[in-house]
Amino acid sequence: MDKHKEYYIRRRKRFVEHLSDSTIAVLKSNDLMPTNADGNYPFVQDSNIYYLTGIIQEQTILVIKKDNGNVFETLYIRYSDDHTIIWEGRKLSKEEASSISGISEIKWVKEFEEDFATEINSFNSLSLLDDYPRRTAPEVFSNNKRFLESARNLFPKKEIKVVNKVFQDLRGAKDELEIELMSEACNITGDAFKNVLKQIKPGKTENEIQGVYYYEFLKHNAEGFAYEPIIASGKDACILHYIRNNKIIKDGSLVLMDVGARYRHYSADLTRTVPVNGRFTKRQRQIYDIVLKAQRYTFSIISAGKTLKSINLEAGEFIQELLHENGLLTKEEVANSTKENPAYRKYFMHGTCHHLGIDTHDIISSEEPLKENAVITVEPGLYLIDEEIGIRLENDVVVKKDGIVDLMKDIPIEADHIEELMN
Repeated sequence: MDKHKEYYIRRRKRFVEHLSDSTIAVLKSNDLMPTNADGNYPFVQDSNIYYLTGIIQEQTILVIKKDNGNVFETLYIRYSDDHTIIWEGRKLSKEEASSISGISEIKWVKEFEEDFATEINSFNSLSLLDDYPRRTAPEVFSNNKRFLESARNLFPKKEIKVVNKVFQDLRGAKDELEIELMSEACNITGDAFKNVLKQIKPGKTENEIQGVYYYEFLKHNAEGFAYEPIIASGKDACILHYIRNNKIIKDGSLVLMDVGARYRHYSADLTRTVPVNGRFTKRQRQIYDIVLKAQRYTFSIISAGKTLKSINLEAGEFIQELLHENGLLTKEEVANSTKENPAYRKYFMHGTCHHLGIDTHDIISSEEPLKENAVITVEPGLYLIDEEIGIRLENDVVVKKDGIVDLMKDIPIEADHIEELMN
């Protein structure tokens, strides 16, 4: 744990370098979300506060004050009263929180409001977090977003600086510890996949396959799934975010498995598509080989300095060529293809790459140049709905100046190798 603490200290130092002088930064943990009655959903820590402290506990607040070049750090944590100890178990002590985070001043969270009210007027600005953009408008805002809006109302004359871009910059390149943890998450995921291959047979359910993954993840000290797993067979493999996972898998069909372990709060993101009976049909193998060829091509065009947006575009154009060569797109469809409405979208509807880290879809913009040691996914796919063929192949890679390091290179992907292992 001491090794991890040193990384948190270094990350906070880099964060402070991005702050203006005479500012007070306040970062809050995520909410503990209720289900019904007295139940709660499992707690998921805000990824930025975890990145800076390593603390995975609700009601945590990190305050960093920068004044005349001097830096003062305070971590506020939840107090364990008798009721909490009996019903939920003991929370972190001040000594434990300090040992994990490397922050010397630890206070109880109930002290934050009074401290903040006393100190706010001594600083020229506030540095706070907003919510990151989402695909759909949220109905519930985060703890940090609510605090930001409250601060704008309470201190209308105070300069408020949103620090989201700072974290996008910091987390765009993974440090050695992050790559080590993500490598282990990938290894756990790969080992689980190899065991799953032995279990897949006609008549089993998608849920059974999901259960094997979950068992293997927990057995190897992962926290569980990094995201809601997709175990989609037959025509449902063409639903990009299918998560029902409740059908019987049938002889002659494919099963697409998009799963990843979460290890020490870091995500793996693997997709493999395999024949339920252990043998690809001629048509399934044709489509599989196109997707694998597309993935290898995408590997070859990745390097630091490029943007994900440009890589996704280039990979899409290559897939379009393959679709034409294999008779899936006509000459006319290719001729009518535009940048806004490319012909390959008929069979390939999503991007090829996304950032990966603490968040499975990490917070870095696809329009920012890739940094060395960024970690991204490479996941081309083809979805032939009328033929009930959905194939996606996904590996996680570390970006280098002149290429990549494939964190999943030892996980079976060749069609012949898959068939050999299944038989």
